[in-house]
Parts: sequence; C-alpha cells; structure tokens
Amino acid sequence: MKNYIVYLSFILATMVACDKIEQEDFLIAEGGGGVVVDTSTFVKKVLIEDFTGHTCQNCPEASEEIHTLQQIGAYQGNVIAIAIHSGFFSDVNSTFTTDFTTNEGTEIHDFFGIGSYPKGMVNRKGFTTTTHLLDYPLWGSAVADLISEEPEIGMKMSVENSTIIIDAKLLAGLNDELKLVVVLTENKIIDKQLVEGIGVVDDYEHNHVLRKSLNGTWGQTVQLNTSSFETYSFDYTLDPSWNETNTNAVAYIYSEASKEVLQVEELHLIE
Repeated sequence: MKNYIVYLSFILATMVACDKIEQEDFLIAEGGGGVVVDTSTFVKKVLIEDFTGHTCQNCPEASEEIHTLQQIGAYQGNVIAIAIHSGFFSDVNSTFTTDFTTNEGTEIHDFFGIGSYPKGMVNRKGFTTTTHLLDYPLWGSAVADLISEEPEIGMKMSVENSTIIIDAKLLAGLNDELKLVVVLTENKIIDKQLVEGIGVVDDYEHNHVLRKSLNGTWGQTVQLNTSSFETYSFDYTLDPSWNETNTNAVAYIYSEASKEVLQVEELHLIE
C-alpha cells in the first residue's frame, strides 16, 4: 500500500526555507496529484470579546459564563476570551483606582457601538446585520454554532526569546482581505470588582484582561495561501507590573469586509 504521508525531510527540501511546515499537515493525493492540505489537524476556534468594567455589578456573571464554556470538554482550548475594560463602568475613582482600559480596547468598544454591559461579541459574527452584540446568556449557543464549522484558516503559535511567531495558511479558498491582530492578555489579576448582591470585592480575580496590541487595533493585512504557511513575528515587552507567568498572547485573523473572526489562537508566554 502506498505511503501517503510526506515526510518532513522531503517538505523541507521542496518548500521555501522560511516556511514552517509540519509533517502531519500535508498529504500526497492518491495517483500523484500533488500536495493537498490535511485539515484534520486544525479545528475551528472561537473568540469571545467581553466588554466589562470594575463597577459593572453584573459583569462577573459574564466572566463566569466564559469560564463555564471553557470547561466544557469539547470546547477546552477552543474557546478563547479577551476581556475589554471600556466604557463608563471602567472609569477609575477613589475606590476603584486601577485603570484596566487600553487605547485599543476603547477603539474597539466605540467602533462596535457598545452601549450596555455586560455585552459581548462571538467571533464578531453578525456585524454586517447589526446582530453582533450579545448578552452573555446567548454566548453559549453562538459558540456552539460556530465551533462546529470547518476551519477556513489553520494557525499555530510559538514563542522564542520574547518573540511571538505565528504560522498561518488557508484551508479553504477565501477572497476576503484578511487582517491579523496579535494582543497580550493577563489572567489572575487580583483587584477590586463590584459584584451584584455582595458589593465591592477587594480580592476579585480578573481574567483575560486586554493589556496591549502588538500591531495596532486593527492589525495588518496578511496574504495567505493553501500550499504553505506564511510566518509572522512580533517582538514584545511587558510592563513591569504584569505577571509574565499569567500573560498570554492571542492572535486572530478576521475578514476586513465583514469583521468576522475566522480563526483565533492563544499561547501562554510561559508554560
């Protein structure tokens, strides 16, 4: 029987040196028809952007919904969140003195028209029909609909010496202009939060907090194809007040026309 697996040594000898090709990602078509993409090594991942604030007493319920979704067996590792502190509930005062807002988060908040909280977007689906803003009880069904889809983009991430490396390729034909955004988020930040029925909680754990973007609010245009990975690198530095052990890189690729996120990945900077 023919061996359909293309070994890594053959791939490295026949592809451009800077492309990162993994053995399991390519097969030879039966009958010698050339290299085709094996999509079985990739799954559709989903991004939840959670618009929140430390004086929003109902926002912890939205954060708990993210935690619940991420613990579902079939979703583990495939539901990625960014908590965007923005709007009037994120204002600092004499009690809530930590400023969690970012310029990028505020720009996203304003562009997508957030007017009430907690509110979220799931892959930014529905922006062209103004159905993109969802209350947190609806996030689960939105995730279920999207996560069952076949992935259109395959993406991998790694980190080397304070450089985040992203390899991406198409798994299906797309004519959209594609944009890549890379951000840093932080988990396990202990700080104050207003919680419904309790009041001010001094030792509340804030997770998925947007810290900064490495390539701007809207990212950069990327040219992807189905035959090989394209590689993008981003150097990063951390604010001294951030805990690197709890800091993640999140990369997502979206359609410029629809704003829909087509694929997302997350990487802990320190494993």
